[in-house]
Formats: sequence, C-alpha cells, structure tokens
Amino acid sequence: MLQPAPPCKAATMRPTTRLLPSVGKAGLLRDTVALSMPVDCTGVTINGMHLTNHNVWTVHPVFDTNVTITNTTITTSGGNSDGIDPDSTMHLLIDHDTINTGDDAIAIKSGRGMEGVTIGKPSGDITISNSTMTTNEGCVTLGSEMSGGIDGVTIRNITCGPRGQAALKFKAPIGRGGFIRNIDAQGVNSLGVAMILFKLSEGKTDSNPVTGLAGVPQLSNISVTNSSIHGGTLADMVGWLQKPTDGITIANITGTCSHGINIANAVHVNVDPATLHVTGFTPPLITLTNVH
Repeated sequence: MLQPAPPCKAATMRPTTRLLPSVGKAGLLRDTVALSMPVDCTGVTINGMHLTNHNVWTVHPVFDTNVTITNTTITTSGGNSDGIDPDSTMHLLIDHDTINTGDDAIAIKSGRGMEGVTIGKPSGDITISNSTMTTNEGCVTLGSEMSGGIDGVTIRNITCGPRGQAALKFKAPIGRGGFIRNIDAQGVNSLGVAMILFKLSEGKTDSNPVTGLAGVPQLSNISVTNSSIHGGTLADMVGWLQKPTDGITIANITGTCSHGINIANAVHVNVDPATLHVTGFTPPLITLTNVH
C-alpha cells in the first residue's frame, strides 16, 4: 500500500508545474510524470506492491523525508524506465525489493547544475538492503543529477545481474558541481556485471552549468568490502584529474572477474591485494594511475 503522510504539497501520480530538482525547468518530467511521485512529503510507505511501468521513472520521491520502499516488485521496460529515483530525499529505506528494469534499478539524484546547487537539498541517509536487481544500466547508480549532493548511502546484501553494466555506478559530469560521499557497500553479489564503475562524464548537458573548478564534482569516501563477483570487471574508477577521488577502500572480495581494479586520479586509496581472493582476470590485478 502507498501511504504518504502530510504535509504533502503535491500528490503522487499527478502532473506538477513545480520546479523539480532533476528536471531543469518548470513543467512535466520528460513530458510526463513518474508512476509515483510524492513531493515534499514526510513519511511515505510503499510496501508489498507490484509496480509495472514503461519508458518513464517509476517511483520518484522528491524533497521527501522518511521514505520506506519494502517488499515491492518493480518491473519496467524501455529507456528512462528507472525503478526508484530518490531526488533530494533524506532518510530512505529500500529493503527486500525485487527490481527488473530497462534502465537504472535505483538512481540517486539531487538536481542538475546551478538549479540543484541553488536549491541545495542533498539526498542522504539512504539504506539499500536485501534486494535483487536486474537492469540494463546500473543497479545502484549515483547521479548524474547530483548537484545538490549525495551524502551517506549504505548498501547491504544486494544481488545484481546477470544483465546490466554495474552493481555500483557513478555518474558526475563536469558542470554539475556537488559531491558524492560516504558510500559504504558490503555484501554486494555481482553476477556477470562490473562491481564498481565510474562513468563520470555520462549524463545530459546542463543548460545552466556550474562553471569553473566549482563545477567539477567531488567524490570521496567510497568503500566496497566483504563482497563477491562472478564475471565482469571488479572496479574501473577513473576520477576527475581536477578533483581526485578522495578515499577509496576495496577489500575482502571473492570470486572470479574478467578484469581487476583500475583506479586513476585518486588519493587515500586502500586496496590490499592480500584481501582480494579473485581469479580469472587478465593481469594485472591492480592498476593505479596518478594515485597518491
């Protein structure tokens, strides 16, 4: 059942002319609305539902606080058919869900360009746990609309694959500004997809970008531990040269992978090969470029 508690300033499944953080203009999101889009709500519960959707985001909480999405199945097809897109939303629990999508399963957002920076509402205190995801893109994607910031995502016991690009995918184009930080993943089971993938330049161009060095997003404190991989790349993490990724930990990984770890443009990297119990990769296991 869907139970949005007051105060809600825009109801779900209804068009809005409000300026939404990841739209970039007043009007409808991509000429339509999400299947469920609670805006400015405190206390939203989606439990035990089966949501089916095509070519549009499915659940899109915007400016919300205290959201739980549990025991729910989401099945979508086509482009832009994300499963759950928290947008400038705090205190979110996604637990015991099954998500099969034509686009990202979960994509965490907080606005685009100067609009997102001006609104200044991050997404954070998000827990994603005990869920299974199959997707054409990322299982848990951070960005690309992240100008208001993403701070504090805890991931526990998820399975991703066998279709898709990555279990954890990061998108943070220059011009967004903002930050992605404090990402802690444990118990990730990657089936035939990359475990960690940076595709930082991926995303729509901002009509009103953040200029200069301030427009380069900062990524920091990304930790993936106690996880397993079965095919696919373990980690491909090429950060921005202008703002190196600050803090990467990868440890206690088991399984098989096609490629090991590639990290570039980063500081404070903690990757101990003694804790990486993987086979099947094309050597070397670890490649570090411009890492200090």
